[in-house]
Amino acid sequence: GYLFRYVDRNSEKPKGVPIPIEDATFHTISDEEEGSNCIFLIRTIRKEYCLRANNRTKRDEWIQELKSAKQLFIKWCLDTG
Repeated sequence: GYLFRYVDRNSEKPKGVPIPIEDATFHTISDEEEGSNCIFLIRTIRKEYCLRANNRTKRDEWIQELKSAKQLFIKWCLDTG
């Protein structure tokens, strides 16, 4: 139910507070601006996270995976609740 951030791929300890997937929404930044073509936002009730992927394909994959994780978590909550 949470997205954890790390300093780098080798980090063992998460950085900051975990991001709750259930309450999050996921957004791309306009592709029209050359410098922003790989940026996406994760918005929660309390905070907004601005993240950058290596390219548009990876950005879109991240957003799709996050949306899928959110749906699975909500379904799991409904099934177990």
